[in-house]
Amino acid sequence: MIITGQLGPAVGTAALIGEWTVGKVARVALVKRGSSYHGSASILLTGFPDPFALVPAPDGSALVGDWGTGIIYRIAARD
Repeated sequence: MIITGQLGPAVGTAALIGEWTVGKVARVALVKRGSSYHGSASILLTGFPDPFALVPAPDGSALVGDWGTGIIYRIAARD
């Protein structure tokens, strides 16, 4: 899932990736260089049993689906 700042400046423009084998959501910061994007990965969230699908919600938050439990988590910027 690509985000463009809706989760706040600490997350910024990035790709979010569910790493279901380790129970984490990774963040790959995206920086445009010429006609392509480059980035480096870091761990954004931990503690999920099996995060898999990530989709944007209409309110700007991110939804993280857990395939093992069937739970959908909502991730939003701090107010």
